[in-house]
Amino acid sequence: MSEDLSVALTQALDRFRGRIGATRDMVAVGLPRCEYPLDIREALPDVSVQFKTQHTEFDPHLAARNFPSWLLGHAFNDIVESVHTFLDDINEIMAAVFEAAAIPVPNPVPSHKFQLLGLSDKAAAVQRTYSLDLGPLFFRSVLDMNGVRNCLTHRQGLVGAPDLKRRENVLQLRYHSLQGSVTSDSGERSYAIVLGRPVRMWKRDDRIQLSSEDFTNIVYTAFLFGLRTVRAGLTCAWNTGLITTKPPPMTDPLVSFGSYPGPTGDD
Repeated sequence: MSEDLSVALTQALDRFRGRIGATRDMVAVGLPRCEYPLDIREALPDVSVQFKTQHTEFDPHLAARNFPSWLLGHAFNDIVESVHTFLDDINEIMAAVFEAAAIPVPNPVPSHKFQLLGLSDKAAAVQRTYSLDLGPLFFRSVLDMNGVRNCLTHRQGLVGAPDLKRRENVLQLRYHSLQGSVTSDSGERSYAIVLGRPVRMWKRDDRIQLSSEDFTNIVYTAFLFGLRTVRAGLTCAWNTGLITTKPPPMTDPLVSFGSYPGPTGDD
């Protein structure tokens, strides 16, 4: 059972990495297109009869200026949806393992109902039901991501009253950023992970504009949340005697994501 659980959680993390990595790659492909507005054509490729809804002339420069915000907003939504799917996987895996071991859990949420929950409720449910230590900073960052996603989806990024937190009266986005610098003549790099800082804040009637730097750190934050969740699942299983190998501590160095430079670790 221990091997099955470890494999299932690792596979869930791998699928999650694949989804958010694919989104990141699409952004990397799309953003450079904005640098060459004269190459942009109004006609859609491979369409014999074109259709447009607006009466204004097509302006490639305006389209190029607006495209990064549009692309990053939709990519951001994809990342949040991937977190949704990942938590669905984690809930199913933990439920199946606990049921097979005949270990009762308090108020489990059936999979078909769990999939209908909002992101904050999903994260809270797996944390509560299986005593997973998701970490307050990671948990808060995911909730912030969901709040920004809701504004982008329902109000096209124009911050309104439903988006504002009562105490701060702002919409904020905390993410974990990876900062690197060359520290030696040999080119050795050192990395620092800055955790959970409120790096972006918007007031009412502000328009959300995400940068490529924001998006990179959002992808990184989502990956760290996935890694933390899997380790929390293994720790929970170890504490309940479902596995005999103690998982790595939550505080050890965090692994690299993707093929581009990142921190190295023990995983």
